[in-house]
Amino acid sequence: MKKHATLFVLKIMLSLVLSFYLASCSGKTNSGKTNSPDGSRDKSALLSLSLSQQAAFGQSYLKNPYFLFVAPHGGLYVWDMGNSHPLLHFSSDGAFLNALGSMGKGPGQFQILSKVIGVQNHRLLVHDVVQKRISIFDENSGKFLKTLNWQTAPKFALFPILTRNSVIIRPNFSPYFAVSYPVSDNFKINPKKPVILGDYHKFPELKPCQANGLAKQGLLCADAENNVFFGFRFSSLILGFSPVGKLIFETGKPYDIPIPDEPGEGPGGVTHSPSGPTVTIALSVDGKYVYRVYNSFRSTATTLQQMINDVPKESQGNILNVYDKKSSQFKFSIQLPVQVRDLAVTRDYIYALSVDPKIAIIKYRKPKVLL
Repeated sequence: MKKHATLFVLKIMLSLVLSFYLASCSGKTNSGKTNSPDGSRDKSALLSLSLSQQAAFGQSYLKNPYFLFVAPHGGLYVWDMGNSHPLLHFSSDGAFLNALGSMGKGPGQFQILSKVIGVQNHRLLVHDVVQKRISIFDENSGKFLKTLNWQTAPKFALFPILTRNSVIIRPNFSPYFAVSYPVSDNFKINPKKPVILGDYHKFPELKPCQANGLAKQGLLCADAENNVFFGFRFSSLILGFSPVGKLIFETGKPYDIPIPDEPGEGPGGVTHSPSGPTVTIALSVDGKYVYRVYNSFRSTATTLQQMINDVPKESQGNILNVYDKKSSQFKFSIQLPVQVRDLAVTRDYIYALSVDPKIAIIKYRKPKVLL
């Protein structure tokens, strides 16, 4: 198991520019195109919307951004791998406020891949996946406060998320899809009172995933009611669970892309890449809808350098699908004018982390139908 964990970290570090989740290191895929995810989109089922751009900001500060987080007070945090102080803080109107942390191994420093996972009691929690620790900053001043170690919880796959009173993790070796643990006011996990989110044996959609490494790859998000949603990286499936573990959301049409079969491990324990599209680029939720950005690009790279060159293309998309949170039904499709790596939704606005044709945070006003 220790060997697997070491290989897991090495895969992340090899993909320096990183897509959101593990980019496999070997194997040839069957597509280098950017068609619709299933190759046969049912245009009659898609209701198109357009967005009204309100502002574009951050161009003078952003270099190689990957993650976007909107705090409860409305401030925006961007993880930027191109900055020596990688965590950039902007106001909701686009004013640059400060830069947090630096690259390194010391207190308040990060290595390669980190992400804001939540805010609680005006404390900003940032998870460093390489150093396996949480750095806590004061939300108002940006001052580093302390380092937190969550070793009491099971080993988990990449980023957890922090809700109002719990932390949601994806266990690496477990019969469960995800687990929710209570968190105290000082961020201590109570491992004795877990809530199971998706027992592989109880949900037909999840049972084939128990031994499938690709099912560990994807994005978590939560709404104000502590409902948790997961979008699979290589599948159109999005699942939602209530705080008590009940399945409350499951997407179907217009796309039906199953989770690819895990081919197993090759020489040295390296996992082969799946064929098919990178579906889920970003995932967000508000009071009424679930939002998913996708693209359909899959690299045909056969060398490490080609794979690294293709990583940015696999980690950005410009089609935004909107699903009704109560019924799980697809509602709208929005073609964004920019390629984005992350998306965050508030009551009135949609924030897109654009990387092409310009690097910026784009602020869109929601159409009335989404309010």
